[in-house]
Amino acid sequence: MQLYGVRGQSQYGLDVVGTAPDGSRHGIQGKRYRTFTKLDLTKAVNKFISKRGNIPFPIARLVVAAGCLAERTEITHELYRLQDLHTDVQIELWHQRTISDKLRNRRDIVVELFSEAVADAFCLPAPLHVVAAPSPDRVTLADALLYGPAEITGAAQHLAGADNLSSTNPLSAVAELEQAAKLLAEGGFTAHATVVLDRRAVLLTQADEHDKAARLQDSAFWSALEDGRHDDAETHARNLKKNANTAVSKAFSDIAAAAINIVRHPLGALPPQLEQLRTDSTELSFAQLLILAAEDAAIDPSNTWRQDNLAALITQANLIEGSPSDGAVLACKLRLEVASLTGDWIGLLGKARKHQVPRDQAMLIYARNAMYHAERGESEQAEASWADAMTQACLNGQNGAAAEYVAARTFIRVRFRGPIAQNNDHQLVRSLRAQSPASTSAERFEEKAMRALLDDKPHVAVPLLRALHRAAYSAGAWVQLDRARRLLANVYGSAGESLLAVKLHVLGAQSKKAASVAKEDPNTYLDVREFLSSPAYWVAGTAYRVLAAEADLIPDNDVGFVTDSALSVLDDAAANKLQDGIYDSSAWRNAITALAALAKRLPDEHALRILEHSRPWVPREPGRHRRTDDDHVRLCAGIAFAHPVHRADAIDQLLGLLEANDSAVSRKTEHAMADLVQQHPEMVRERLARMTADGNPYAARLLLLITGQPTEEQLIAAAAAGERLRKPPTSTAHSLGIGTGAAGQALLARVLPSDERRELARHQLAHAAFPFEPGENRSEYYDAARILAHDLDDVDDLFDNAMLHAHNSTPSRGDLLNNLGNHPLGMFRMTGFTVDTRAHALWLAALLARTDEQKQEVRALGYLLIGSTENADWYIAHAFQALDLADADHDLAFLASQPHWALRSLAALIWTRSADAPANIGSLLTNDADPRVRCTFAEGASSSDNPAAPNLREILLTDPCHSVRQGARR
Repeated sequence: MQLYGVRGQSQYGLDVVGTAPDGSRHGIQGKRYRTFTKLDLTKAVNKFISKRGNIPFPIARLVVAAGCLAERTEITHELYRLQDLHTDVQIELWHQRTISDKLRNRRDIVVELFSEAVADAFCLPAPLHVVAAPSPDRVTLADALLYGPAEITGAAQHLAGADNLSSTNPLSAVAELEQAAKLLAEGGFTAHATVVLDRRAVLLTQADEHDKAARLQDSAFWSALEDGRHDDAETHARNLKKNANTAVSKAFSDIAAAAINIVRHPLGALPPQLEQLRTDSTELSFAQLLILAAEDAAIDPSNTWRQDNLAALITQANLIEGSPSDGAVLACKLRLEVASLTGDWIGLLGKARKHQVPRDQAMLIYARNAMYHAERGESEQAEASWADAMTQACLNGQNGAAAEYVAARTFIRVRFRGPIAQNNDHQLVRSLRAQSPASTSAERFEEKAMRALLDDKPHVAVPLLRALHRAAYSAGAWVQLDRARRLLANVYGSAGESLLAVKLHVLGAQSKKAASVAKEDPNTYLDVREFLSSPAYWVAGTAYRVLAAEADLIPDNDVGFVTDSALSVLDDAAANKLQDGIYDSSAWRNAITALAALAKRLPDEHALRILEHSRPWVPREPGRHRRTDDDHVRLCAGIAFAHPVHRADAIDQLLGLLEANDSAVSRKTEHAMADLVQQHPEMVRERLARMTADGNPYAARLLLLITGQPTEEQLIAAAAAGERLRKPPTSTAHSLGIGTGAAGQALLARVLPSDERRELARHQLAHAAFPFEPGENRSEYYDAARILAHDLDDVDDLFDNAMLHAHNSTPSRGDLLNNLGNHPLGMFRMTGFTVDTRAHALWLAALLARTDEQKQEVRALGYLLIGSTENADWYIAHAFQALDLADADHDLAFLASQPHWALRSLAALIWTRSADAPANIGSLLTNDADPRVRCTFAEGASSSDNPAAPNLREILLTDPCHSVRQGARR
C-alpha cells in the first residue's frame, strides 16, 4: 500500500494503490468533504473509469472513501447502479461510519494516529490485532534469505575486490577478505565469515606465506573439531598436508593428522608419546592435541595414557601459561587433567576462589572438581563444588551449563539418598534450560549420533559418541557424561567390544546391562577386578554383579582376591563403615551375589567368614523376606556341597530358612536341598521330621526323599494331597488363576498305592484339558502326572492321552485371556507365561512309553516340535533322554548341530556312551560355544569307552570354564 503520485501529478482518479494477498491491485480515492452527495460519487467513479487506460496495471477494486456520512438513499442507489454498470471492477463506498467500524478492532492504528486515551474510549475491548515491527536483525536475516548475506551486509563488494586482486596482489586480496568476514560476522553470519576466512589460506599460499597459511588452517581445524564438524576438520588437515612446504607448516600438519586419528578411531588411537610433535612454533596447537588425547583417554578407565604423559601435560601447561590468545584457557584445561590424575586441586581452586581467573575458567574448575569427587563417591564435596559451578555459570550468563550442574548435583543426591532427594531441582533445570535456547556442542554431538544410530550406522555414531563423552567430561557435565557412557557401552556391546562395553556400564552403574554383556559371551573372561576397590559404591557394586555373572570364568588364581574383596565389603557393612545405596548397584548386595556364585570355589577360610555373616539373616518374622534370600540359599547350598568341614553349618542355615515355612524362601530352599538331603540323610532327618510334624509341607516333601517305608503321618498327608489333586480347576471366563501347586502335592502323594496314583494322573490330564486353564497351569498338571505315573505299569491310556495333548497346538481360552493387553507398546503387559505346552506333554509321554512303537512315536513327534517355542527344546531333550539313548546313535550328528544347547548336551551324552561315535563329532562338541554342552561332555568323557575320549578330555582340562575343567577331572 502506498500513495499514488505526488502533488501536481495526474493521479487518474486514485490517491492510494496497493497489492492484495492474491496479487490483484486495489485503489482508493479519498474525498475530504463536509457533505457527500450522489453527484460526488458519480464524478469520482467516472473520473477513474475515464482515466484508467493511462494506468499501466489493472485495478480490480476501487474504494471511494468519504470523511463524512454518506448514507442517503440516493447515494446507495447510485452506488448499486455504478456497480452494475462496471462489472469488471469492484466498486465500494466507505464513509465515516464504515471507516469507524473498521478502526474499532485496530487499536494499533488508532493509537498511532490519535492517542492511547482515544483508543481506550473508541476501540472495542478485544485483543489487540498488532503486527509488531520486527527487530533490525530479523529484517536483515529475512533480506539475507532473499538476496544473500553478502549483499545485505555489504561484504559483496569486498569479495568482488578480493576476486579481482587474487591473481595480481594476493596479500591485498587477503585484506579484502578479512573486511568481508568482519562485515558478515557483525551481521550474524559467522558460518559465512568462517568460509570467507578459510579462503585466506589459499591466497597466503599463493603469496608464499606458507607459515601464516598453516596457522590459519590450524585455527580452522581446531574450530571445526570443537564444533563437531569432523568432515571439515579432515578437509583442513588435508590442506595442511598438501601445503606442508616448511618446517612450521609440516609441524601443524603432523599435529592435525594425529588429532584426526584420535577423533576418527572407534576405540581411540592414542600414540604412546607425542613429544616429538612439539615445536616452538606450534605450542598452542600441541597443547590442544594433548588435551584432546587426555580427554579421549578418559573414556577407557583402563587406559594409562594420561598417567604415562603426566609430565608432558605439566610441562606444556607451564610453557603456554602466559601465551596470548587462548594460552591461559588451554593451560587451565591441561592443569585440570593433571589435577584429575593427581588429586591436587589446591592451586586451581585457590585461583577460582580468589577470582584470579575469568568466570568461565572458574566454572570449569569447580565443575571438574565436583565430578572428580562424585566419581569417588564423595557426595558432600561434589555437591558443594557443583553449587559453586552453578553460581559462576549464572553470573557468566551460561544458564545451559548451570542447568547441567543442577542436574549433576541432583544425580549424586539420588545415588545416596534415593528419589526423594530430587526436591524441585528438575523444575530449576527446566527453567534454566528455557533461558538458554542455544544448543551446546555436546547436544549437537548427541543429536548427530542418535541420527546415525537410527540409520543403523554405528561406525558413524561411535566417533560422535566419543566426542560427546569428551565434551561432557571437559565441561564437568556428569549427567551428560553418564548418558555418553551408556550409549557408547550399548554400541560397543553390540559390536563385540565386550570388555570396553562392560567397563563403561560399570562406571555408569548399569548393573543389569553389564551382567547381560558378560553372559552374552560365556567363554570370555571380562576382568573388572580393578573396579572392586573403587570408593564409589555403585562402581564396585556393578563390578561384583559382573563377576557373579561370569563366576565360572574367573581364573582359579583370581578367586581368592575376588572373594576376599567381597568379604571386606561385608565386614565394612557389619561395622557400619560402608557407604552404600539402595539400588541394583549396591556394593553390599552384589558382593553377596558374587560370593553365592563362587560358593563352590571359595577357600575354606572364606567359606567360614561368609557363614558367620549370613547366620543373622536366617531368623525372621512370619511373612518377612530379605533381599539376600536367593543368594543366601545358593551360598549355603554351594558351601554344603563343596566344603565338608563347613557342611553342617551351611545345612543348619538352610534348614532354618526351610523352617520359615514361607512360600518364597522355603520353596527355593527345598529345591536347593533335594540332592543334599539324599546325599546326607542323617544330617537332616530328625529336623525334617520335626518340621513335618509342625505342618511344614516343604520339609515333608524333602523327608519323603529319604524315607523307605512311609510313616502313618506321611500316608495321611499323601491322602490329603490326593484329595487336593482331585479337585477340579477353578478358572473361568471371569476369573483366571495362575499356579496350581499340583507338582508339590504330587510329591507328597507319590507314596500312595499304584492304582490310586494312576487315577490321580488321569485327573491331572483331565484338568489340563479344561478350556480356561492357561499353559502355565497345564505344565504343572503334566509335571504332577509325571511324578505320579513315571514308574507305573499299564499306562497305555495315560500315554495315549499325553500324546493327544502333545499333538494339540490350539491355545486354550485361558491362553487367549493371558495374552489380552500384550501389545508391546501397551502400558499393561503380561509376559513370561507358557502358552504352547506340547513339549511338556511330550516329556510326560516319553516317561510313559513302554513299547518300542510308543518310543518311536514320541521320537517322531519330538523332531517335529524342535524349535516350536523358545524353551521347547529343553523339554524335548529330556523326553529323548527318557527313551533309550542307544537308539539315538544315528541321530547324533543331527542333534549335535541343533541351535539349542539342551539338544547338543543330549548329543554329548550319546557320544560319551557310544564306543563307536565319530571322533569329529566329539571334537565339535568339545569346542562347543556353550559351556553347558562342554560340561556335559567333560563329565561323560572321563568314563567313556570311545577311543577318542582321552585326547578330547585333555583339551577340556584347559577349558576357560571352571565347571568344564572340574567335570573333566572326575
